[in-house]
Amino acid sequence: MSDTVTKWHEMQKDKESYRKTRIEFTYIFVLDFIDGKVYRYSTWNPDTMSIKDFLTGAGHSTKDCKWMVTDVKDVETS
Repeated sequence: MSDTVTKWHEMQKDKESYRKTRIEFTYIFVLDFIDGKVYRYSTWNPDTMSIKDFLTGAGHSTKDCKWMVTDVKDVETS
């Protein structure tokens, strides 16, 4: 196999690995101003749904909340 073809296959493996990691370890923290609570979700799949659609489906109004997407399960407050 040529170097170019080998490199292409390596890049495809890297993309698939990144996609799986992103899906498995993506958390959304939502600060909902309506009820004054913070929510953490880990079920969002960015390949199948926009974050705004996900939040609306979860019962949030995207105009009345702020969110953060991270790979960190727990956040610290001060």
